[in-house]
Amino acid sequence: MKKIFFCAVLILFVFGVGAQNTDTRSIAGGGLQFGIPAEAFRENLTNTGVGGGFSLLFRWAEVPLYVGFDLGIMKYDGEVINQALNIAGFLKDYQLRTNNNILTAHLSARLQPNGNGPLRPYLEGMIGTKGLFTVTNLVDITLNGNEVVDTNTDEADFAFSYGLTVGLVFNVFRNDGIGIDLRCAYLPGGNASYLVRRTNLSSVVITDPIDAFEKKNSPTTLVVPQIGLSILLSRLVSDEDDYEEY
Repeated sequence: MKKIFFCAVLILFVFGVGAQNTDTRSIAGGGLQFGIPAEAFRENLTNTGVGGGFSLLFRWAEVPLYVGFDLGIMKYDGEVINQALNIAGFLKDYQLRTNNNILTAHLSARLQPNGNGPLRPYLEGMIGTKGLFTVTNLVDITLNGNEVVDTNTDEADFAFSYGLTVGLVFNVFRNDGIGIDLRCAYLPGGNASYLVRRTNLSSVVITDPIDAFEKKNSPTTLVVPQIGLSILLSRLVSDEDDYEEY
């Protein structure tokens, strides 16, 4: 963890020291993210979660410090069972779909010097919570339909979460207010209960998709790489204003 921190500070010093763009007031970002369990968490959960993340930050005064929030949701496992039910004399086809998910919600503070070059590195501290929850949906699939008729939360628990994110934005579009955002967060966390696939699944008779899982409890350390877009909202507004004046 210390090596990551010092490398990130070095990157910020090399690329970030320079001219400051004082028109950047807010930054929005989002993209595809992966949740990789680490340390004791990985002893119980080996699956990688896949989902998306979104963040919105606002600059603090006239310094290159931004504060805001960061949200993410990822699915790490699931099970589906088909059922045929007789409803009022009509045979209808249903699916029970159980999904195991991780929700992350953090307040964040980002140090991101705004130079004029094609690279914008940043370092972000985060504090918040992780929610691990399992939801089962009853879905009507009669005649190729996909209507959710009932939803049940089978398991839900939350844990304190904090960590550090290192990121780098590449300006590859014509408008320099939009860039490719590559980032990776290291998020230790407190203990939580969650469901994982049974190790003795072959010996279990599954009549409900929840039967495929068992409860575990551990710390919730995650490594979360993400690729997406970073948008300097105020930069886009100022560019539009300049165009109208022209």
